[in-house]
Amino acid sequence: MRVFVAFLIGLTSTVGLAAEGKGTSMSVTKTGKQQVILSGHSDASHEVVLRIAKSKHTKQLEWTSQIEGEFTAQLTATTNIPLGEGKVGKGLEFKVQHPSGTGSTSYITMTDADPIPQGTIRFRPQKSDSATQPTIERNGNTVIIADIICEDGTTIPVSILIRKR
Repeated sequence: MRVFVAFLIGLTSTVGLAAEGKGTSMSVTKTGKQQVILSGHSDASHEVVLRIAKSKHTKQLEWTSQIEGEFTAQLTATTNIPLGEGKVGKGLEFKVQHPSGTGSTSYITMTDADPIPQGTIRFRPQKSDSATQPTIERNGNTVIIADIICEDGTTIPVSILIRKR
């Protein structure tokens, strides 16, 4: 697995489905076919986590960002993840930003050599007209925002959460 970290700038506002805990809050601000954006607040004792659930294809995988105060978390599916030697590939870009411009970006590759399950990323909508399409759901401080649909049909939930460090 290759994970690259960079620093960046960004800002959004808060609306939508929320997850809250003591000293923390998080809500969905925007969803799309290739990304979801959440905004929230975290105190010094918590961290923002991207989690790919455990399945028959992989152990549970996590990427964390320690940020205090207001933040924006963005998960984007892309085919432009840096692989090194000038090459790019398929994967996820996980950004967590403070309004001041500080933050972090993790590039999560989805190649045959990586532990991330191979498949298609399907971001969940906030609302759905279909009874079979899952929507974004909240479970405590966890917001399930997407699924990896594996070639064998297995669905692996992808979530962003706030937890105690």
